[in-house]
Amino acid sequence: MSLLPALLAVTTQAATPHLTATRVSTPPVLDGRLDELAWKHAKGSDAFTQKLPTPGEKPRHRTLVRVVYDDEAVYVGIDCEQTNDEIIARLTRRDRQVEADAVTVTLDTRGDGRSALEFEVNAAGVLSDALRFNDTELSREWDEIWDARTTRTTHGWSAEFKIPLRILRFRDLPSQSFGLQVRRRVSMLQELDEWTFIPRDAGGEVSRYGKLDGLSGLRPKASLELRPFLVGALRYSESEAEIRGASVFPAGSAGLDLKWHPSQSLTLDATIFPDFGQVEADQVILNLSNFERFFPERRPFFLEGADNLATPFKLVYTRRIGRAPGMPAVRDDEETVGSSSPATVYAAAKLSGELAEGVSAFELLGVTAPVLVNVKRADGSFASRVAEPLAAFKVLRLRKDFGSRASLGFMATAKSRFETPTVYPTVAPAPGSGRARVLCPKEQVVAHGARCFHDAYVAGVDGRFRSPGGDYVISGQAVASLVHDGPPRTLPDGTVVSSGDIGPAVQARVAKEGGKHWTFNAEYAGHGRKVDYNDVGYMQRQNLHAFTASVGYRTLDPWWVTLETQTTIDVVERDTLDWLTQERMLLLGNYTRWANFWETFAGIHAKPSRFDDREVGDGTALERAPLFGGELWIATDGRRVVNGEAWVMVQGIETGLNVEADGRLSLRILPQLDLDLIPTFLYTRGEPRYVTTIGAGHVFGRLRAQSLGLTMRATYTFSPRLSLQAYAQAFLEAQSFHDLTLSKARGAGRVARLAELSPLGTPLDDDPDWEGGSINANIVLRWEYRLGSTLFLVYTHAQGDGRAPLARRGAGFDFGWLGPRASEETLLAKLSYWWG
Repeated sequence: MSLLPALLAVTTQAATPHLTATRVSTPPVLDGRLDELAWKHAKGSDAFTQKLPTPGEKPRHRTLVRVVYDDEAVYVGIDCEQTNDEIIARLTRRDRQVEADAVTVTLDTRGDGRSALEFEVNAAGVLSDALRFNDTELSREWDEIWDARTTRTTHGWSAEFKIPLRILRFRDLPSQSFGLQVRRRVSMLQELDEWTFIPRDAGGEVSRYGKLDGLSGLRPKASLELRPFLVGALRYSESEAEIRGASVFPAGSAGLDLKWHPSQSLTLDATIFPDFGQVEADQVILNLSNFERFFPERRPFFLEGADNLATPFKLVYTRRIGRAPGMPAVRDDEETVGSSSPATVYAAAKLSGELAEGVSAFELLGVTAPVLVNVKRADGSFASRVAEPLAAFKVLRLRKDFGSRASLGFMATAKSRFETPTVYPTVAPAPGSGRARVLCPKEQVVAHGARCFHDAYVAGVDGRFRSPGGDYVISGQAVASLVHDGPPRTLPDGTVVSSGDIGPAVQARVAKEGGKHWTFNAEYAGHGRKVDYNDVGYMQRQNLHAFTASVGYRTLDPWWVTLETQTTIDVVERDTLDWLTQERMLLLGNYTRWANFWETFAGIHAKPSRFDDREVGDGTALERAPLFGGELWIATDGRRVVNGEAWVMVQGIETGLNVEADGRLSLRILPQLDLDLIPTFLYTRGEPRYVTTIGAGHVFGRLRAQSLGLTMRATYTFSPRLSLQAYAQAFLEAQSFHDLTLSKARGAGRVARLAELSPLGTPLDDDPDWEGGSINANIVLRWEYRLGSTLFLVYTHAQGDGRAPLARRGAGFDFGWLGPRASEETLLAKLSYWWG
């Protein structure tokens, strides 16, 4: 007998459920009531099964779903009986997930078992949508124009969906079936019911859906949607008053968002002079690592379609498009004024869809304006310096699906910069040479007329396979990067990247994601010394072998006082290509969801000594002391009016201590009000870190750093289409060094060992200790005055993250940083009108 079927066996499951849709000549009125003639003649199904908290059991309340359609839309009616338990109907803004009763309709319109569109409405009438892809993955960034209504009934509540055919991608066939899943959430019981029951220990999601039959005569329609918008703003800036002779600046602009379906299988999205003034500011943190911080994308245009770019390596990080570059280097007789602003996005476009059966494509183009920064010369005059030139971003993604279980993909990215080399400030010629030179924004000095920036190109292939039963997954990716033009760059590990350098990277993963109890994951990722996809993507570092493995044991059925548990052992090994240990970690953790609907995670971890070759910036590797730590996370019952969560991590090192904590307190005093308070705290002391470099070598000191923050998020919803949001963050930080030491190890390949550090006998010329603080806030009124058309009124306050020499030594924070200081204030109005 062969043992191979044990790996690839098809999981036994119940027969696929079917529901027949009914064509109607007169569509139902969208009001949430299911009393029209169309619904009375439609076939219905109440064959729901409980998934949570008791899988496989009969639901506590009956749910009946019916589907009708015409030439314009698919209509779904869901009748939710609920007489003994309170119906939780919470108002909030669209696409915000809150604890409430809700129903969800998910349609696999292509019938490929891999992708589906998800539509949700809660009992208060708040809409939310999402996109499912790669069978099991979910993206809530997808956003379309559709509608739904809810109403209370004598026996509970009901929901009515109208899903236009123009937003669905389906095949041009005389008769067809869609994949269908319907879910209902009963908040008071924390119950989730499914029309197509998918056991929790089963792999797969979209591939397991039931069928919506009886769809005939659906005609694909090419459509054009336009959303022009106007923006008016008043900006107050104290930092620019000296340059421009005023501190208040009016501004106005206009732009256009466009969506066009040239065919049933292709969609073009474009935006011209987009404005993202309504987007919430990024949260401020104290970053003590030597890696670039990753910021989530918040701009709607770049959020939609992110599923097309999901590969193991993050080759596309859309925050690069329109980012704020660092301040440019200036001559000794100049000083910068103000700060660099995000690059203006002139235009961007996305083309996505199917080119042929099972072959999908995605293309993204974006063009950003140059970023200029003001400088003040020694004579008091002002000038502009280039921080980032005009740039074009290009992304191409192709994928071939082999059924619903396997795929092969190709991705290519490019960033081209268009410079005028003569705009950079001149500096003195090199000794013994009369040739003119210029100072580049990144501090390199090059010959006059030479480029200061490079162009970057990346290409790669990837593949994915899921076993027929859905439990096992194998995936991998291989990429290569090319740098063209520009001066040589020294990376933090000492590697020099020059024009023409090519670097590879590979990844492979094998995992068991399904099964009743045991799961595992094993992954390797390798980055060559000179690979660099950071111009368009996000990569923490190159020159790396990374091995991760984990084994987990879970219980998915209620037992004792738990609803589910997951216990995991993780092992991590990260080394340079020369096998210098970057990180070694062993972690044991347990997640539990309790019968009272509280959740906890507790874990311990250990890291032996290791070496950080990015700490100094020239490749010198600093030995990091071993540590042992633990963490605890607790979340209370989310159904309560007052609920919250708290997380704390404590790490002990040989000469110090690290403590990090954050939390969330949520107040649901009114059904239409969400109020979250989010405190953060960080404290570290005793670990040697890099301070500066002097002639004798590198200087290290025992770091003492601390930060304290409080973030407030509030949403008051007047109706499902009118809401007021507020966001504010106050943040304090400080950093100091003591017990300064010196290491003569210097340069790539050298190691600064803790035992070899010698006391620094003389004080430093510049004080490395500092403190700072910031306050950021914005208030957004959002009114969808007609379907797809929106008015935004926005106020923002930015009291920047200024820093100054540390005034006080020892514990405590200087709350004076939260008092009145130079700031920027903006009042903005944005009006859009959807036509389509």
